[in-house]
Amino acid sequence: MTVAEAKEAIRKALDSASENYYCVGFRFENLNRKVGDVCGNSKHNPDREDVRDFPEYGTDEYDSLPELNGTCAYVPCALDPTFSGLSSGPNDNCDTAFFADHCYVIASDQDACNDDGDMYETLLCDPVVTAKIF
Repeated sequence: MTVAEAKEAIRKALDSASENYYCVGFRFENLNRKVGDVCGNSKHNPDREDVRDFPEYGTDEYDSLPELNGTCAYVPCALDPTFSGLSSGPNDNCDTAFFADHCYVIASDQDACNDDGDMYETLLCDPVVTAKIF
């Protein structure tokens, strides 16, 4: 799947999820989830210089990180071409363009909050996976 195809699939899945849920977003991660899975709270690594600089899931270092009050997700406007986080070339392959193995659309009926002020990210409370993009 190319980046352009992934962005279009994310857009469609976000539109579909927003018909049934109050808050929607998408996230990248290495865990292999299924549609219907409920995501746990994300961890926070406030001392990192790069968003991808995170300890490996399940390690003691990862487990010792503080837990957030929800699951981190990108908001739909992050698909805007001006957002540098998804600025890989449209024909790039998702296997090499992104820092994670999978992309999911997640949704929640609970209010979302944003603890760190990043305008492209939010926290969703007890979100369910509504679509697996790749």
